[in-house]
Amino acid sequence: MKTVRLFDLPVASGNLNDLVQHIHQAILHRRQLFQVSLNASKITALQTNSLLADSVKDADLLTADGHSVVLASRLLGVPLPARVPGIDLFQQLMKLAHQKGYKVYLLGAKPHIVEQLAANFKQAYHPQVIAGYHHGYFTPEEEDHIVQEINQSGAQMLFVGMTSPRKELFLKRNRQRLQRLNLIMGVGGSFDVFAGKVQRAPQWMQQNGLEWFFRFIQEPQRLWKRYLTTNLSFFGLTFSHFYHQQSPGWRNWWGFGKGYVDRGKRRIDLLLSSLAIVLVFPWLFPILALAVKISSPGPVFFKQVRTGRNGKTFNCYKFRTMRVNGEADTRQARANDERITRIGYFLRRSFLDETPQLLNVFGGSMSIIGPRPHMLKHTQDYSRLIPHYRQRLTTKPGITGLAQIMGFFGSTETLPLMKARIKYDLAYNQQLDLEMDLRIIGNTFQLIFSEGLSAIGLFKTTSKAEKAMEMPILITDWEARKTTAPVLKYEALNQAS
Repeated sequence: MKTVRLFDLPVASGNLNDLVQHIHQAILHRRQLFQVSLNASKITALQTNSLLADSVKDADLLTADGHSVVLASRLLGVPLPARVPGIDLFQQLMKLAHQKGYKVYLLGAKPHIVEQLAANFKQAYHPQVIAGYHHGYFTPEEEDHIVQEINQSGAQMLFVGMTSPRKELFLKRNRQRLQRLNLIMGVGGSFDVFAGKVQRAPQWMQQNGLEWFFRFIQEPQRLWKRYLTTNLSFFGLTFSHFYHQQSPGWRNWWGFGKGYVDRGKRRIDLLLSSLAIVLVFPWLFPILALAVKISSPGPVFFKQVRTGRNGKTFNCYKFRTMRVNGEADTRQARANDERITRIGYFLRRSFLDETPQLLNVFGGSMSIIGPRPHMLKHTQDYSRLIPHYRQRLTTKPGITGLAQIMGFFGSTETLPLMKARIKYDLAYNQQLDLEMDLRIIGNTFQLIFSEGLSAIGLFKTTSKAEKAMEMPILITDWEARKTTAPVLKYEALNQAS
């Protein structure tokens, strides 16, 4: 079957009927195909999950499941004709088995789900189509027996409804022992749909690429973070591939190649800050200003002189989150700080107190991405206590940065924590470019949503250490290679000192 090279993967370019015929030919010629459906979530997971990457690399047939993958193929100049949902391919192959007398084996899901699925299929198709089935909650000791049962069932097709990475581990261990099969296909949550446990999106939503939204409204608390992370990461990955397809001259002309720090970065800052000022500030600022005024007497905005690029000072703006006090320029806010108002607590947790700094970005004293600006006293103190501290001042300070998405945000109460935070600032300054900035922006949105929902009690609160483990979700191997070396370098320097 004809394929196109998409995200360095050979993706089949046929439609649903083409794929069914291709699989039918494999059965007729007694060849084995291992099929994998690709969606945005799986493609982004490949960047950091080596087990999943190895499994996909071993696949004989990769198909595009999801409108986002099709849209990305068109942007990248290798257009796919249409998406092929894995659930639709599964259904058509069941019809093929019914028409041609083939047999299938169903492996996965909970016992009552797979039992109901087998019963539904026996009623919808010829009863002999189902060669056997087994739930997915078996023990390692039962695995050999299950493989033997599949081989002895006479099935030509195996559909696996287990979650990743358990499915990939099972197939990696046992594919060579399942040579009697002509098709091995993972079907995700399709067992739940055909068993009647989960409702599938209406046809009009499927046709318009809104099936994901239908699943979201069914399980919003479980899926919102996954969809946000996946979509932002997939956008960044697609842009990365598009960016690398362009000529050096194109990149330089836009300021995204050489001179990015002074030209391309500034263009992004102006674009994003302008959009926020025009579209968000007119309705958000009055609401937050009223909340601040109601919370305690004093001005709406808090202005503080902070250290900018190359040590130049500037006025940094925030929504006021504390009661008016005389220690604002010398004493850092801490956990359970009695100066913070109730509204201030929410603003800090949701990062909304930082939104006025978009005015700093528009004016040129700050950037969207960069090391956070410190108050003058901190700059003076940490310049003496932390080696190479002032190297973080070689770029404009930012509203968010690498240190923040790695879990270092809010108050930094101990010197070791500040040293760790500075290491990420220095790593960013050494390696900053367009792709890193885009991924940091993606991680920041995830952080804002999770912290904002946590502040109003709709999301589980995690510790800063746990966040440091969670936030690199969108940081790909590409970034890990770029940031690990300088971070280790500065760890060695600090230890030596």
